[in-house]
Amino acid sequence: MKRHISAALIFCIVTLTTTAFAATGSGDRTEKEIHLLKRASAGHGDKKQSHNDKADKEKTNYKVKAIEDSLKRDTSWQNTVNPNGKAVLPEGIEAAPVRPLKDELFVVGGLRKGMSAAEVLQKYGQPQERSETTHFLKLVYRTDDLGMRVVLRKPVAESLRLNNIDNGVIETGVESVFLTKSDTLVIGEDITLGSPVELLVRRFGVPDTILRDNDANVYYFVYSSQALHEDIIFAVGDRKIQRVAMMPPRMPYAAKNSRALPYDMPAKEDFTLMGFAPAAPFTQNKYNTWQTVIKRGHTNFWLYGDYGVEVDSTGTVHNVFLLSNSAFTGRGITLGYHVSTLLAAYGVPNRIDIGPDTEDSVDAYYYDSPFDRGTSLVFILKHDKHYISDIILTDRPIKDLQDSLGRYDLKEKKAIPKEYT
Repeated sequence: MKRHISAALIFCIVTLTTTAFAATGSGDRTEKEIHLLKRASAGHGDKKQSHNDKADKEKTNYKVKAIEDSLKRDTSWQNTVNPNGKAVLPEGIEAAPVRPLKDELFVVGGLRKGMSAAEVLQKYGQPQERSETTHFLKLVYRTDDLGMRVVLRKPVAESLRLNNIDNGVIETGVESVFLTKSDTLVIGEDITLGSPVELLVRRFGVPDTILRDNDANVYYFVYSSQALHEDIIFAVGDRKIQRVAMMPPRMPYAAKNSRALPYDMPAKEDFTLMGFAPAAPFTQNKYNTWQTVIKRGHTNFWLYGDYGVEVDSTGTVHNVFLLSNSAFTGRGITLGYHVSTLLAAYGVPNRIDIGPDTEDSVDAYYYDSPFDRGTSLVFILKHDKHYISDIILTDRPIKDLQDSLGRYDLKEKKAIPKEYT
């Protein structure tokens, strides 16, 4: 609108200046003639300006109205949010046993930190490749059914053993184990390469950190032992464990902070999903390139393959949701998990919305944020089978839970009338 107004002002100024100059140079023109000339010139400009203003006003007011309507959004539903409450679980629903992470689980193929080279050779025999440096011995096993690399720290003089790591003493023996191929070697109690990620979460619990390699579409579930000064890292692809590494903490895999809170106590990072959070500004290519954009009124749904983000006309995130079971929440939960795994990872929800006893109905388990009013992490489960079918992080109410599109607010909406203000 500013551009049209500025052009009209310039037009009027030039017209008036020309008219005044003509009047000054022509003594035979009366004030009435000059006045009529001004009115004629101004009338033509006003007519054109009026047409431009009307078209621009229609477009502008349409946008303004949409923003005003969003600001007037009913927030009374937030009174139902209860981050301090605990819901009553439906009959027959229980959590999987919560297993605190123990140092005994930090074992790969029977190898633990500190084992001697003689013990490794006794268990696996001579390697296909062996190399040494001043401080390290590397054994590489490469066969048709085994791919493993073992790194051992060689003995050092007693005077050199003191340091600021590992409780002040350098430990010799096995320091790192990297397993890339095996159908039989066990990690922890009963995890093997190819095991589903859900089994990993049920056995090892909530990861201390989950990292993602966008290019390879691989997730890294990191579990840390402060007592051992050791991490065990599971590389996850296609919903299964592909590789495992047990090694001292190192960037970028080192857990930023091991989870000190009880498993059923929420943390701030629990209310982000795929790096996005409701009420935060939207960054289009924050983590990887979007694939599709769906426009509904003044809302854009940015789809990234495994997840989607709903953004309003002001560029603010409102919904983040998973589209496949190749993406995970911050606690390692994804689509297809059983409700018992969900409860083991997150505890009892704050609210539960139970659907009707019909074949296709769903239930909603709400974990309400104590940090941001109105924000909830919602798990949609099949009512009769108790498996997760949708995961939504939102700061808005889910008005049509039983409709697969309505719960995402994707149903066709009435057009906003183009009213003038």
